[in-house]
Amino acid sequence: MAKAASKVIEVGSLGIIKDPLGIEAGEQAAQQAANIQAQAGTEAIAFQERALETTRGDLQTFREAGTESIPLLQQAINDPSERVLNNPFYTALAEQQEQRLLNSAAARGKVGSGGTDDALTRNMLLLGNQFAQQDIGNLQSLSTIGANAAARTGTATQNTATSVSDLMTQIANAESAGVVGSANAGAAATRDLLQVAGMTAGAIL
Repeated sequence: MAKAASKVIEVGSLGIIKDPLGIEAGEQAAQQAANIQAQAGTEAIAFQERALETTRGDLQTFREAGTESIPLLQQAINDPSERVLNNPFYTALAEQQEQRLLNSAAARGKVGSGGTDDALTRNMLLLGNQFAQQDIGNLQSLSTIGANAAARTGTATQNTATSVSDLMTQIANAESAGVVGSANAGAAATRDLLQVAGMTAGAIL
């Protein structure tokens, strides 16, 4: 009888029932389920990577602005006069203030007095200080924006790395489950075959 059963399995290609115990079907089902899970994990990884690239691209301009502002901020703090004196807005305002002060002094007949020169000096110092503080504040704002963008990029990168790592673990688990599932399907079918064979032998005896 064992020989007859063997012949049935062997001639399955001739139209006789193939895989009567469902061994191959069970193994294929287990592997197919594992492949579906692994494919879903692979697609999820690709999505995470695309999302990270989008985030990095969106924040790149802000990171670059912050990076470029750092040496300018250092210069503004260490030598504010150079940046102030080279600022065209400061030059224009300084000239306007100087002209107004001279006009006022001329109206009072004090253009050549020492008080006029002192007033001009004080006004230029005050105006220069205001520009220097504003310049430093603007550059600090830029550097803060850049630092925040860099921090957000780092967080996004770390989160993506964690997610991808988890997904890769899930893929490995799914593939392992497919192998184990196939083996279990074959083992279960073998147990069923042995049980049937045992019952058949007992019936014959």
